[in-house]
Amino acid sequence: MAALQALYLKAVRHVVDNTEDVGERFVEEVRSIHHGDAPERAIRGQATPEERAELAEEGIDILTMPLPEAMKGPLQ
Repeated sequence: MAALQALYLKAVRHVVDNTEDVGERFVEEVRSIHHGDAPERAIRGQATPEERAELAEEGIDILTMPLPEAMKGPLQ
């Protein structure tokens, strides 16, 4: 179990280090990227289950990856 947790945390750190946090603008921003109205880049943010379902219906694939509570605040 400890090895699995370590692997998950490594993956989370990679995502955090290699994506732009757009926060609550995630759904708007991912649609803009999908439609070519914003530059393509790796982003992360928040979306409700309903918003995620709408994106899926529009053919926009996203990955849901909950962040551990300790990583939700400022990173040092």
